[in-house]
Amino acid sequence: MFSRPFTDFSAGPDELAATSSVRVLTVGRIRRCIDAGRLRGDETDVAHVFVAVIQGMAFAEAAGRLGTSTESIERRWRLAISTTLNGFGGRS
Repeated sequence: MFSRPFTDFSAGPDELAATSSVRVLTVGRIRRCIDAGRLRGDETDVAHVFVAVIQGMAFAEAAGRLGTSTESIERRWRLAISTTLNGFGGRS
């Protein structure tokens, strides 16, 4: 999904609309956190970083690079998310 394994797939209007709605939702949630003083930065920039971290972690997990136990996988997810939140001024 993240590395485009289906080279013959071309997003149609429904897929593009879904992508847009997810973007609007994500940026809106980040904006709420910034307004509440939980995060700092430009909402679009922060949203891009969050999506990139999540996509990277999901790809790493799917490839088996986050470990072999549930505990190690969850620990690394928590580390990635808490480090990202802390970097934008949030609390983990």
